[in-house]
Amino acid sequence: MRITIPIFLARQLGKHQVGMSWNEVSRRYVADKPTFFVPDNWRTVPDGSIKQGSGNSHPYTYEWEASYGKHLRRTLALYNDMLEDGVAPEMARMVLPQSMMTQVVWTGSLMAFAHVYKLRIDGHAQVEAQDFAKELDKVIRPLFPCSWSALVGG
Repeated sequence: MRITIPIFLARQLGKHQVGMSWNEVSRRYVADKPTFFVPDNWRTVPDGSIKQGSGNSHPYTYEWEASYGKHLRRTLALYNDMLEDGVAPEMARMVLPQSMMTQVVWTGSLMAFAHVYKLRIDGHAQVEAQDFAKELDKVIRPLFPCSWSALVGG
């Protein structure tokens, strides 16, 4: 399975390694322009807990979008300036944020993917992880309808 996801989500999913193999594209050898994840809205801290999940849409989403966009433009400019000045890509990439998109080739057993799905579809998981789980289901269910249903339900 080849996927393009933000680095912050790749780090969460990379924890699932039993029965799986993971290979990620490195900016050491990639010369294309970095792209970044931009959320539909910024969410508040969830009620009663800061450990997991998030709340509703933040009332200042517009202001945070503007600040985030400015930050991404400045970060990308710094990265490009470093490359143009001859800094090694493997070092220049240090300035890029966790919201940068990365490509991953992920292989594994159906049971391992079912485990990832069940953990990440849970309502306590980060919204972006839940969205990933829904996409995982869309890919796998048509390929293995009986086995997938037996492993994850539905």
